[in-house]
Amino acid sequence: MYFLVIMLKYNSKRVINLNKITSKACILTMILTLFSTFILPSHAAPAAEYENRYDISTARNCYVREDGTEVSSANFFTSDYIPVSPGETLYLGPCDPAQGYQFAVFDAAKNGLGLMKSADCETVAGLSGGGAILSYVVPEQAAYIRMSAAVVYARWFLLTRDQPFDEESLLRAVTAGGAAIASNLYDKTTADYGYRNADHSVTSSASHWSSKEFAVAANDTIFFGPCNENQNFQLYAWNTAGTASKVNASGLKIVDRFDNGQVIYAYRCLSDGTVSLVNASAYNDYYLATKNQPLTVQLYYNYWDSRENANCYFPTLDKTGAYLNNDGSYTDYANHSCSHYIAVQEGDTLTFGPAVAGQGYHAMGFDAEKTAVTGKVTASALESTDTFSDGRMLYTYTVPAGISYVRVVNSTSYKSSFVIFKNNPITVEDYNNYMGIQVDPSSPLYRKTALFVGDSICYGSQDDASNRLAWAGRIAQRYGMSRTNNAAVSGTSLSTARAERQGKIVLQLAQYSGWHYDYVILHGGVNDAWDSFPVGEVSDSFDPADFDLSTYAGGLEELIYTAVKYYGKTAAIGYLMNFKAPGCSTGNISDMSAYFAVGKQICEKWGIAYYDMYNSEEISEALKVTTNTYLPDYIHLNAAGYDIIAPYIGAWMETLEPYDSSVEEHEKTVIACVGDSITKGEMSNDVNRFSYPAQLQDLIGDDYEVLNLGWGGATAQTGTGNPFKGTYQYKQSLEADPDIVVMMFGHNDTKAANWDTSNHEASKAKFKAHLTELVQEYQNMPSQPTVYIATPAWAQGPLSVFNNGMLDAIREVAQEQNCTLIDVHAATFERSDLLASDAVHFTDEGYALIAETVREGLGLNKAEKKEVEIPDNVNPERPVMRAYSQYPEAGAYALETVEDVEIFGDLIASGVTFKNKTVYLMNDLDFSGKNFRPLGSSTGVTAANRILYDHAFQGTFNGNGHTFSNVYISSMWWDTALFPVTYGAVIQNFGLASGRIEGLDITASIVGYGDGGTVLENVWSAADVYSARTADGAAGIAANMRNGGTMTNVAYYGTVSGNMNIAGLCSWGQSGNTALVMRNCVFAGRLDLLNVKSTNYRSYTFGRYGATVSVNENLFGVIGREGTTSVDTAVPVLLDETAYSDGTAAALLNACEGARWVVREGRTVPGAGILRGDADGDGLVSTADAVRLMRYLNGHTVELNAANADFNGDGRLSIADAVAILRQLAA
Repeated sequence: MYFLVIMLKYNSKRVINLNKITSKACILTMILTLFSTFILPSHAAPAAEYENRYDISTARNCYVREDGTEVSSANFFTSDYIPVSPGETLYLGPCDPAQGYQFAVFDAAKNGLGLMKSADCETVAGLSGGGAILSYVVPEQAAYIRMSAAVVYARWFLLTRDQPFDEESLLRAVTAGGAAIASNLYDKTTADYGYRNADHSVTSSASHWSSKEFAVAANDTIFFGPCNENQNFQLYAWNTAGTASKVNASGLKIVDRFDNGQVIYAYRCLSDGTVSLVNASAYNDYYLATKNQPLTVQLYYNYWDSRENANCYFPTLDKTGAYLNNDGSYTDYANHSCSHYIAVQEGDTLTFGPAVAGQGYHAMGFDAEKTAVTGKVTASALESTDTFSDGRMLYTYTVPAGISYVRVVNSTSYKSSFVIFKNNPITVEDYNNYMGIQVDPSSPLYRKTALFVGDSICYGSQDDASNRLAWAGRIAQRYGMSRTNNAAVSGTSLSTARAERQGKIVLQLAQYSGWHYDYVILHGGVNDAWDSFPVGEVSDSFDPADFDLSTYAGGLEELIYTAVKYYGKTAAIGYLMNFKAPGCSTGNISDMSAYFAVGKQICEKWGIAYYDMYNSEEISEALKVTTNTYLPDYIHLNAAGYDIIAPYIGAWMETLEPYDSSVEEHEKTVIACVGDSITKGEMSNDVNRFSYPAQLQDLIGDDYEVLNLGWGGATAQTGTGNPFKGTYQYKQSLEADPDIVVMMFGHNDTKAANWDTSNHEASKAKFKAHLTELVQEYQNMPSQPTVYIATPAWAQGPLSVFNNGMLDAIREVAQEQNCTLIDVHAATFERSDLLASDAVHFTDEGYALIAETVREGLGLNKAEKKEVEIPDNVNPERPVMRAYSQYPEAGAYALETVEDVEIFGDLIASGVTFKNKTVYLMNDLDFSGKNFRPLGSSTGVTAANRILYDHAFQGTFNGNGHTFSNVYISSMWWDTALFPVTYGAVIQNFGLASGRIEGLDITASIVGYGDGGTVLENVWSAADVYSARTADGAAGIAANMRNGGTMTNVAYYGTVSGNMNIAGLCSWGQSGNTALVMRNCVFAGRLDLLNVKSTNYRSYTFGRYGATVSVNENLFGVIGREGTTSVDTAVPVLLDETAYSDGTAAALLNACEGARWVVREGRTVPGAGILRGDADGDGLVSTADAVRLMRYLNGHTVELNAANADFNGDGRLSIADAVAILRQLAA
């Protein structure tokens, strides 16, 4: 009974309003109906099963009174009498809730029973474009209704009996059979460029197009889209008298919405006359309009997809920045885009690309209700139709039974060039023709590679955002180049003009380090002129230490020097002098002649080709540089401008020759290690340092260059989901011209999709044939490398396949092709202690065993490790780095001058690690005017990017409370910091007062890559940090702290800038199971994310995502600074900035165990180390300290900090120290 009362209460509005319900049977019927409608789960029926009780063909322009009489009205289409039965539920929509009433109810004699308003119905759902879907339970005595639909809704109105529907079902049902839209009211070939005016004229506008006027009648409904809701107005309408009406979004109804937010509108014509539609230029090619024929997003796509040879991918409308889950829902992910629902039937084919074989999946199938039914379709279920020269694929998917729609997922990087063709299996040649790419195979650029660096003009900041090719991409397409990488970054400069902001162009050269390029094209100087930085002069030296980096000339020489150093042996190098921009009045942009005059001299000095676009009258005329036709802001090119200039640059590139370097370099033997994830080193702590190729490089030394060309999931067989020959690593292995190739495949070839376990012999034969083909391709290379074949490492999973043909096939191929076999499988057999947690991949130690096995198989000797002794006197003329006997440690060393520091760093770089030694800093040192040489070697760019621990600082550096200031470091590579690499080191009692550290990756002010339990104690920095890539992290203090590092009493006050993964103190604090310990730390700096291309990257104050800090006690941050409110590993105490200058922060920190902090020059810094002169230990140097020391020397019993009291650092306490304190204070 309680249940019955609740149900009646729920529907009380209907019962009370009609006041006609008397039958108990009717009440029971209503309860059962309500139970089935609202309690039992309901699902919308398939579109074909909906019976629409509303028939607009018999409806009339009127509304009805309660007695059934009709009143003429242009605002409504009212149906004829529709039979209904008591107890059934009617579902109706779209309905306007503000409408006076929705329908009239009549008995069997057609006597009126009442007018039903929205309040008399239940709201089932609101509609995205306004309006609602309503439901109504027919009461006893009711036999008919007459439905009054608003004119604008009438042509897509749905009325069902006991069939609930949602918005999507509504649109499907009312447009069933409407896929074949016969004609498009909008004809782009006759449309006018610009937007329409009330007087029928058109105002020119690059953002809009307007249709020719077409005739309409009163109450016609026009459906059109895609439309931008924020557009000022959408159409003009004129009545027969010529009176114009401008119609904006408020006068329209939204029918449906695209994935990118654009909408389809419905407009009800108020009178006879004409209409002109105004649309955004971005959609002009695919604008669609119908009259009195409902249009939905799906019908829109069906119309365009049905055209002959149509591309079914719409980059400006389809879903961007997401991938599909198994249930068809979205997960935001910047690297992928999804097509719309492409209508298909069994046997249809979809050919799409460019696609990467290693992409997780490529498509998903859906039934008629758009419910996902196939799951994710991977490459193994696709046919490889053709392959691009860079390894990307064209795939074909054949639609199976039960599929009505398919959605294709692609990489966002190919969004602008992606195609999907239905029942048209195109080839790469067809693709090029469709894209308008006319390739000349005889061009010197054909199938070559190029790297472009520069500023926003090279980057393409004003190019089409959905297809930002700039000149690099256009040249690649025009000449059929196999790969171009555009590393340019907006706002960068050659000189230090932008060093405090976007950074220097020279750093871009490292982003694709280790890759082979045929061309390296340099651009820059615009921002130097923009900021009016000095031109400078050509230096008389080739040593970068002599370049004046504060000038354009010095920055250009540094850029050329770096390009020659790292690419000069293989690439043609050229410099682009920017085109004229006389219309830009900023800085020296309008007249850059002085810059490029010096630029020519520099290029001639270095033997570098240059293209003088600045003085080319032909280019100036083509670009109309005095106007904004192709330079919208009078400096940056638009898309049309890039179309003009790219052929000029491409033609110039065709004339370039490889750089003729006079530098003699030792030729290294190149070893290409190709394979799958075992070769790549997955599950190691760092593939760049602990994969087997990386450890092999360490074993055999620098006479060899070992390339790690492994790719996760790769197979020797083609036709699988991830063939090695479809990867970029395969192409790199060919471009490298290796002397030796080590192949290790098998794990992924054993997977069920690639190996038929019911027929091992057939599977073995197939695998053997593909492996043989791959071996022969390497053997037939111009370099004729020696090919070694390694058996796959042992794993606990695929043993049955290994034992049933896989290993035998590999051994047979090795024998038949005269290749040496390296039996890695035997060396690792049953070594479960070396397996990672997945029982397939290996630990660092396991990869070390594989490296040693490969070394032995290659017959190569281990490189000798030379022990470097610390010299007693590295400079006979002036003792520096001398043993400092006043300190208690044996073998302590002292740094007194800038020169001492330089020698200290050079010693570390040469192999002196200072293990078990202590180095003391004796003075504050200023490095103004110098390019600081880091204290040791960075990782460097080797094939394995291995860490050079034998060139890392491994001792103790005690700053004695002193500081370095004006430290400037600019590096191309990883591990850029004061100490690039440390291992088990201790750095304490030191401050970096000012400077800037610029690097590629793993960049910080104090430590780049700290391993082996590196300790930072009583350390602070205010130097800014800039990292060009930051894939592995950049931070204020330490980029990486691995294997048990510790940070205690540490503070940072500078700015960390980078594209991703930047942090205030430490960006990566874990390796394996040993995490970083952080105590009493302060972040009072700033984090700046620059040129962010992915929303997935975030900034963190005290750690990077995925990092672990095992202890995070007493961490302090600043309120209001960017990044300080987003914390990964710990939530700091947030303080106002003034707290760090007025002593508030120091007091809080000094309440922490083991901490002593002081305020210096407005900053709270650790003072627990030696503060020269602070004899009483209060964190300040004052006359009280001199008095305390003199009392101590006179025999009084007083507490004294003896280390601090030794003001002159001579290792003993005397009156000289007290005098020195007073002199310091007096000064």
